[in-house]
Amino acid sequence: MKMHRSSLIALLALPFLAAGCKEGGPGSSGYLVKPGTERIRIAVMPFEAASPQYDSAAQVVTQELVTSLLGTGLFDVVEPGVVYQALTQSGSRNLYGLDLETMQAVQDHIGPVRVFVVGMVQEYGDVRVGAESYPSVSLTARVLDAQSASILWAGSVSKTGADSEKVFGLGAIHSQGRVLRAAVKSLIAKIDRRQFAELMAAGPAVPTGPV
Repeated sequence: MKMHRSSLIALLALPFLAAGCKEGGPGSSGYLVKPGTERIRIAVMPFEAASPQYDSAAQVVTQELVTSLLGTGLFDVVEPGVVYQALTQSGSRNLYGLDLETMQAVQDHIGPVRVFVVGMVQEYGDVRVGAESYPSVSLTARVLDAQSASILWAGSVSKTGADSEKVFGLGAIHSQGRVLRAAVKSLIAKIDRRQFAELMAAGPAVPTGPV
């Protein structure tokens, strides 16, 4: 079922992370996806690590991105474990430089998706800002058209716990998890939503037949 363009604009004008129903108390990252809503089916590839020291962090970043994308209410995100299994079966190695052949091979296993999200962890850990040490996260990401491998959007974000500091250390964040969530939220907010409006207007957002 297609959406009218006016409905698309209204939907995509909502703040990315305000849509959907958040489940759980403070600090919880669980979301309930509203049934019956038009969503774009996407696959998030496991994030790459710019350095071997960030290998474990890349897994955490991938999961946080999946959770946050679900929280927008705009995306039907393929389960990460299913994506990983498909990648293993396809024998793909270079996830950040995903090519069309690999995309098609993955979709043979997971069913059709509209876009793939790939990314890299550039930095994850502590940095010194003046005399203090703060958690830091630096990420890059790209959104790729699943049918053509063309880049729909690319961006980066860097956050430290000192970003929200006001005076004498007040407001500073010393939790790596909180800085990561802020970085992912900022990254998603940068995505050009007009690209997704065009994708949603083109046809069904999720597969209508068996995968």
